[in-house]
Amino acid sequence: MTDLLDDSSFKNKNKVEPANFGSRFLAYVLDYLFIALFIGGLGFVFELIFCNQNEVLPWICFMRKAPWLLYILMFAYALVEGLTGASFGKRLLGIQIRQQNSTAAAISTHLLRAAFKYNYLFLLTIGELANISLFIGFISLYEIAGVFFIISCLFALSPDCLALHDMVLGTAVYKKRDLDRNN
Repeated sequence: MTDLLDDSSFKNKNKVEPANFGSRFLAYVLDYLFIALFIGGLGFVFELIFCNQNEVLPWICFMRKAPWLLYILMFAYALVEGLTGASFGKRLLGIQIRQQNSTAAAISTHLLRAAFKYNYLFLLTIGELANISLFIGFISLYEIAGVFFIISCLFALSPDCLALHDMVLGTAVYKKRDLDRNN
């Protein structure tokens, strides 16, 4: 009789579970494959136009003459996820960023999450463009931020599948089909 009065089983059926670590990791891999292919294609065109054809490593020519292009693409990648709530890889896999209660998150939340998640990109870009040495002893701030990024993402291996940036900003990554099925 108490089971009829207790609605906790009903609530559990309607609760949307966050996307697992495997989906999130695969989306990240797809994102970087997309970026690598895009930069590779752009680099090839750039090399044909601006680089000496007799150079041993034309890719070095591209990176030496247009490093800003890489930074622009990295910022664009972070900005797309910040403005839309899903990166290219997340969109391909049908997963998206929402509040932890599975409601839509504000754009400001998405942007803050992207800034927190990709802080290593911002440190690298600022250091390179301003020609500032970001070294502390033998280790750079970029390397420290990169390690922080990896540790932050490894939090998603926990049972609730939340990365550190999700915990801090109250967000989670959900499968769109689970959200649609629950609404």
